[in-house]
Amino acid sequence: LYSKNVENLMMAGRNISASHLAMSDTRVMLTTAVMGHAAGTAAAMCVETKVTPRGIYQDFMPRLQQQLLKEGAHVMGMAADDPRDLAPRATASASSVGKYKDRPMPANNVIDGYARVVGDDPKAWYPDPKSPAPHWVELAWERPVTFNVVHVTFQTPESVPREFAVEVWKNGRYEPVFDLTGNRHRRHVLGLDRVTTSKLRVLLQEPKAVCEIRVYDEPAAAVEAARRAHRTMRLPDVGPFLPWEKQPK
Repeated sequence: LYSKNVENLMMAGRNISASHLAMSDTRVMLTTAVMGHAAGTAAAMCVETKVTPRGIYQDFMPRLQQQLLKEGAHVMGMAADDPRDLAPRATASASSVGKYKDRPMPANNVIDGYARVVGDDPKAWYPDPKSPAPHWVELAWERPVTFNVVHVTFQTPESVPREFAVEVWKNGRYEPVFDLTGNRHRRHVLGLDRVTTSKLRVLLQEPKAVCEIRVYDEPAAAVEAARRAHRTMRLPDVGPFLPWEKQPK
């Protein structure tokens, strides 16, 4: 996505270099959106590291890939490995464990580095649908950690819970730090007031699969950006809609 002979130029649409066979796939909107995400993140990294786009490819590609994974992109076959993420340092447990095609879907799947199905492996925690609500998946640390941003990713857009909450262990009990009703999104990046705790859990009232939980202590500007983006994401869709489209409620 960067120019062969113009040092500081990137492309992210139909102007990329591709054969006529590849162009039939790369010219469509969702693909160009993915390219735009990659190019935009790389451009920001160029400014931060003071290198050219080619320099990102030569010296910072693993870092770029990990940043894209953090932002919700899919890098095929690659697991997240972010040293700033506090979640993998925790022990995961859950209220119950369900199955997918006789394959258990344990709590540890939420911190295994994958935010999507991989082949036949659902890569998610799923509660036993026969167990009583509420359902929860918990992260527990040996020593208290401090954080202000939590990423929660559900398995598919079609199977998201209508409501969920994030709670932290405080004063000998769980207290909510975020709750949401009327949910229709798969992935949430939640900016919170900074909290120090030894346990966190995601609480569901219906049995739905959680693919990934990430936990970060971010600068104040990043927290505010997360809050602003989440508010924007939650705005209702506005038409006009095509006659055969299902209009959002």
